[in-house]
Amino acid sequence: MQAFTDWVAAHPLSIFLLLPTTAGLCAWWLGHRLGRRAGGRPVWVCWSVAAGAGSAFLVLAMAMSLGGGLVELDDALASALSLSMPPSLLWLLSWFTYLGDRNLLTVIAVGMTAGLLWRRLWGLALACAVVTGGAGALNQALKQLFQRVRPEYVHGYANADGWSFPSGHASAALAVYGFACYLALRSLPVRWHVPCLATAAALIAAIGVSRVLLQVHYLSDVIAGFALSLAWLALCLAGAEHLRPFKRRA
Repeated sequence: MQAFTDWVAAHPLSIFLLLPTTAGLCAWWLGHRLGRRAGGRPVWVCWSVAAGAGSAFLVLAMAMSLGGGLVELDDALASALSLSMPPSLLWLLSWFTYLGDRNLLTVIAVGMTAGLLWRRLWGLALACAVVTGGAGALNQALKQLFQRVRPEYVHGYANADGWSFPSGHASAALAVYGFACYLALRSLPVRWHVPCLATAAALIAAIGVSRVLLQVHYLSDVIAGFALSLAWLALCLAGAEHLRPFKRRA
């Protein structure tokens, strides 16, 4: 554990570049594989993702509540980062973390919903409101349930208050940008689907990594936020696909 946290603390810029890039490449690969298998009705994919992500969140929540190795890793990583982060990188991270800010994402979510209503796409507008609003409400409810205290940070490049688990930035970013990606897939030609998935995955991962490197969240907070919102998004998209199946465009 100590070797891992020391290595991460010694290479924060590499971590910030590597993890979002890896997430984008994985999304690219999965997009190609699942695109051929799912066909025009990927409801089974949504249910599978929801089950896997929901299970991951439950495991993380239990491990965090019981303490032990996961909590020790979180504490060790946060402590190591607090001693090694250069101000220039903290400044860069503060801009990326703003892309997951609640106020910004609220504007984006409201704008998407309003645009869908204007185009009289009532079902998609409802789905957008349920995905984004529901993810936020669920995150706040779970924060109050677990009441985990945030790691200490004194650098001044980010402001964070409230409870730590699960990460609100990670959860909201995945819900809002994930649904925006879904809307893009419904309207763009097939050749743009995989690049869209990869870009969304890289952006969401970058926001999550920024929260850990800025020391305003523990690593498990961010992973749990992603898992929670991914499960919720997948469930909502399964319902949306059931009502109005996705149609592939050439």
